[in-house]
Amino acid sequence: MLKGIHQKDYTAEVAKLADLFSVTYDPAMIKAAVDDMVTHIEGGTVTQDHVIAVSVVDAIFESCSAFGTVGLSVGVTSQLNNGAKILYMLVMFMGRVGPVAFAMSLTAKPDDNKRKIMPVGHINVG
Repeated sequence: MLKGIHQKDYTAEVAKLADLFSVTYDPAMIKAAVDDMVTHIEGGTVTQDHVIAVSVVDAIFESCSAFGTVGLSVGVTSQLNNGAKILYMLVMFMGRVGPVAFAMSLTAKPDDNKRKIMPVGHINVG
């Protein structure tokens, strides 16, 4: 049973929203995806006649949303190929960590910590 902080039962409200959050895939789309995977695994060439075009505005919105890690989407992420999804994952990681911190982590030398002098102090607690 779903209860909030006021001990109200939210099961009925969640059931009303179930259709909003459910995703239904067309069986033909699933069959095409499985056929493409099997063809690719067998070493065949996969034709991309069922690729869905993404507008430039949607691509820019998705990229900015990924970098800002805000969680907004126009719904084209599920239609992207695996390479584009990996690219968006890297953009999300860079946006979360920050470009400067990410660049510093890539350029840091392993022996940098040996030259740093850490302060020593005694803190009395209590």
